[in-house]
Amino acid sequence: MTERPNLGQVLRGFGRIDESDQEAAVQYQRTHGGYFGEALLALGLVTSEEVEFGLATQFDLPYVFPDPDSVDREAAELVSPEWALAHLAIPIARSGYGLTVVVDSPIKAGPLEELERRTGLEIQLAIASPAKIRELIREVYQRGPTPDESPSACPALTLDEFLDLAVAESAALFGISVRSHRALGWWDERGTIHRRHLTVGWEDALERRLSPGGGGERAGETHQAEWEARLSYRGAEIGVEVRSLEAERGREILIRPVREEEPLDHRFFPPPSSVVGEVRLLARSGVARFVVTTDPPELRARLLPSLPSLLLGSSYRVVHLTDEAEFPPEGVAPAVLTLPVPSGSEDRDIFLRDLRAFRFDAITASLPGDPAAWLAGVAGAASVVFVSLSEPEIRSDLLKAGIGWRLRVREEAGGRLDWEVRPLEV
Repeated sequence: MTERPNLGQVLRGFGRIDESDQEAAVQYQRTHGGYFGEALLALGLVTSEEVEFGLATQFDLPYVFPDPDSVDREAAELVSPEWALAHLAIPIARSGYGLTVVVDSPIKAGPLEELERRTGLEIQLAIASPAKIRELIREVYQRGPTPDESPSACPALTLDEFLDLAVAESAALFGISVRSHRALGWWDERGTIHRRHLTVGWEDALERRLSPGGGGERAGETHQAEWEARLSYRGAEIGVEVRSLEAERGREILIRPVREEEPLDHRFFPPPSSVVGEVRLLARSGVARFVVTTDPPELRARLLPSLPSLLLGSSYRVVHLTDEAEFPPEGVAPAVLTLPVPSGSEDRDIFLRDLRAFRFDAITASLPGDPAAWLAGVAGAASVVFVSLSEPEIRSDLLKAGIGWRLRVREEAGGRLDWEVRPLEV
């Protein structure tokens, strides 16, 4: 059997490094640890793409540029989105008893062996860049039902249920399609179109929820109108733009929320769409619980209460928890509900337990003392959680509380923020 060349030999064969570069990388590796490829990158001798291509060549694996449209959805659904993000690996094709999985590194035995045992399929690897894999994961798992899937498979909604759901999902656009006596509600959730039949009585309910409910004079053969309105939602009102198109055989109503950002959000540059997409993907999967670290550390106090609106949208019901000794905290916008948490352990436990009854969409928390004493209580009070720790973190405490992800934010020159989402290292 021919001996497999090492990465240094492969890259030397390509003419990307010479013997002195290889020796320098080996010395760096001895001093700092890590992989040989990481040493080359740290020394600036190669690019990440060259390391990835070299690894693919070393292990005789294809180096691919996967297209989301070509991914086998049934294969991708063999793993959860959070598994794919945590391991930077995604199944893209199934053929007979084989399953092709795209990874950023062939040295990922544990997760892939577990996948092979669970599916009973032989894993066949392909290599792609980490950035390409993350993009592919977002594209594949954020896609919803195909156009030919029938909304009849889902229960019909009342108009109130439909509007509340569309707004809660931060839909950029939603509407109602009417044909004959049937009404179909739909909403666009970050490129995914959802559809539900509406129950009888939706017109009266729309007049009640939307003010004004009409667009003035109609003109033309197809009766078009557009106007600005207010839509009632959970005791408040949000601004919307409405367009109506009516013809003899049907009607279309289009509603676009007017984003009214809180002033606090303008203190920060918006996070990149890639990070927003990954956080929302984890939120939809029910595992969006993050420990937040920042550089510089003092950025946390300013940024933490604003994270849900920056990453999830302004429609989320959010509460920020802080130590009662530091209440009220400085720099938190008036629109952010902030509550002091009792310092005594018994009172704190009762407070956090009672908080669950309010079913907040998201919680941000920065509390003093031993994190093991309060992490589980905070993490269990909402489906999306962002916490920052004043004490040195213990990974086992975080994982035990169900906090499996880290959000790193670094402030760069000019106030711009560099964002990174990573699974919590075990």
